[in-house]
Amino acid sequence: MELLKAMAGIDILDIQYRSSAQALSDVVSGQVSMINTSMTLVLPLVKAGHLRALAVSGKTRAEALPDIPTVAETAGLAGYDASSWYGLFAPARTPPAILARLSSTMRQILRLPDTKERLASQGAEAAGSTPEEFSSFLKAGAERWSKLIPKLGLRLD
Repeated sequence: MELLKAMAGIDILDIQYRSSAQALSDVVSGQVSMINTSMTLVLPLVKAGHLRALAVSGKTRAEALPDIPTVAETAGLAGYDASSWYGLFAPARTPPAILARLSSTMRQILRLPDTKERLASQGAEAAGSTPEEFSSFLKAGAERWSKLIPKLGLRLD
């Protein structure tokens, strides 16, 4: 939400919740006007008509809601990307051969039609990557957000 506020030059009161369930409850009940959260969390509520999707925060439209534009499309904010993701982690000293097997097996599972279908039904899109690609992704994200946080004047409480 802070990225949206900064890039759009708007002031939105960002309420921090201890749980997504509590935040969703407040949005559905009308106590809060909007939420920025994971597609997997809100997709059932959108499909049931309890929430209205305004935009997706990733670089591209979501497969689960192809008619919903991205934030970049809606607000003309080129480069906006605040997508959520999931990753598989292992202890730091895990032998490379085991990491390679885990990664290979996971990518095979993510390519299975029933896996793709199950994830898609929940609003998730399987990406799958090698440990090296995932490491690069994590480093790029850390670099991007660590530069942005001071610019936004954010701090941990």
